[in-house]
Amino acid sequence: FYPRALVACQEFRNIFGLGVACLNECQGNDCRAVLLFLAQVIGYKNLRVSTDTTLVLQAASGTIDALIAQHGEAICKKCMSSLSGAAPQMLWPAYSECLYATLAYLCSVEGGEHLAQQLMNASFKDDAKRLALDTRQSLVSVLLGFAKDSANRRSKPQAKLLLSDYGKLCKGEATPEVLQAYVG
Repeated sequence: FYPRALVACQEFRNIFGLGVACLNECQGNDCRAVLLFLAQVIGYKNLRVSTDTTLVLQAASGTIDALIAQHGEAICKKCMSSLSGAAPQMLWPAYSECLYATLAYLCSVEGGEHLAQQLMNASFKDDAKRLALDTRQSLVSVLLGFAKDSANRRSKPQAKLLLSDYGKLCKGEATPEVLQAYVG
């Protein structure tokens, strides 16, 4: 993964779009690779790269903004449906990583927090019967709180644990009370 060369590529938008399209078709390690690719591109602000690379990525932020606006809903929906049981548990960390990167990116741009809220609500639309409204709202609130605090190194691991607990909740291996550990 060489982000500096990737964002300078004329086909960057198509490559990103292809990555999102692959989410619906891939399985196992192929899926993990696609998810980590997307998470790295979207989460470039938290990558440890050279100053020159950071400047190139910052210059491409308008393109990344547009790609998130275009594909953000599909990414969030796929990650949430996969975490709720559509994917094997071994892929949950990769789906969590991609979802967190997307939400953290959105929460770092002006007006993005509102869009992140909308995307998460849309992600639950097909899965609304599985969890009570107050449980969904609590989950989204806590998750977005972690995303807004992405500069804190503890936020990402906490968000990934929260999403793992969400998966367990959907599988019936936990109760909604598990979310209380993240509130406060």
